[in-house]
Amino acid sequence: MKGFIGWLGFGLLALLVGCSSGAPKELAGSEGQTFYTQLNMWVYKDQHQTVNYGVDRLIPVNTAVKVRDIGGEDVEFSLLENGRELTLVNIEKYTREEMGEIFKRYFGRDTVSLDSFSAAEREAIAEGKVEVGMSKEAVLMARGYPPAHETYSIDDDQWKYWTSRFNTKIVYFENGKVSRIKD
Repeated sequence: MKGFIGWLGFGLLALLVGCSSGAPKELAGSEGQTFYTQLNMWVYKDQHQTVNYGVDRLIPVNTAVKVRDIGGEDVEFSLLENGRELTLVNIEKYTREEMGEIFKRYFGRDTVSLDSFSAAEREAIAEGKVEVGMSKEAVLMARGYPPAHETYSIDDDQWKYWTSRFNTKIVYFENGKVSRIKD
């Protein structure tokens, strides 16, 4: 009996070590697969942090990527067009979301249709800009999700983004459209 318990403990330990990658179960099998970005991402020093600073290089919505590795706090991926390796880093205290939800926000099996947006919104999305008159959905495509520790819900009529570590931009909405922007 003592030997059986020892083997049982060893088996449980091996199981725990084997499952310690931190990747959510619902994302199993995603590594090595092609996905498309579901919104614009800003990459600084080869990382997009979910604080979502909006500086440096824009990775446009519908960019084809290959997911290399999924952890509990990050996703390593490469751009199919040039092989550039990047990392999405979820800072959970700012998103209030676990990696499974963050992954779904940023990556999808199919491209996103932009047909429902006006020509002006599509142009702003392509440039990663937020402009007066844009819908909330267009702002999400163009700029991504605002950090949840300052914008508690995307149903709110005021979203706060960081343009750098020390500077913010506030987007105000009326009737679901951007009414003004305060830099």
